[in-house]
Amino acid sequence: MLPNQQINLGLVDFLTGINNRRYFDERLPKEISHSKRYRKPLSCLFIGIDCFEQYKKDYGHVNGDKILKQVAHKIWRGLRATDIVGRYSEEEFAVLLIEADVNCAHDVAKRIQQTIQGMQIELAGNAIQITISIGISDSQQLEKNHQSTKSLGELMLATADRALHSAKKCGRNQVQCIQLIA
Repeated sequence: MLPNQQINLGLVDFLTGINNRRYFDERLPKEISHSKRYRKPLSCLFIGIDCFEQYKKDYGHVNGDKILKQVAHKIWRGLRATDIVGRYSEEEFAVLLIEADVNCAHDVAKRIQQTIQGMQIELAGNAIQITISIGISDSQQLEKNHQSTKSLGELMLATADRALHSAKKCGRNQVQCIQLIA
């Protein structure tokens, strides 16, 4: 478990100690509602570990777990107490940056990306450099066309996921934000 984290095993990812997808999915509509009510920005990051399947193939599942734990911890340490992070899928994490516009989200994402790029993990006697790719979405940019909380949440996740996949296609180890044209 990460320090100062409330323990609710149904909402925490057992391996990494951070929130799980269920917790993230429960918080997303609440944070969107709050953002809309108070006209505050809300950004979403989708973070994927680059080449994770290859690491598992080369070094085994136990070492894959080691990578997940260390990356999750670095992501969590790079956020404010008010931000929300969850393990979204096997090697992907989702983050809600509360009261953060796209520029702030980009700064946070770059800092996390560079922190992880700078760390090395010892796997089977080898020092391995891990990289991540990050996609960003911003509620203020997206909410013009999606008035319901549910549809805005789905669009935020889909847009951040699309930006993540774009970052991976463009060479990995980078941050991408897909700008929508009104």
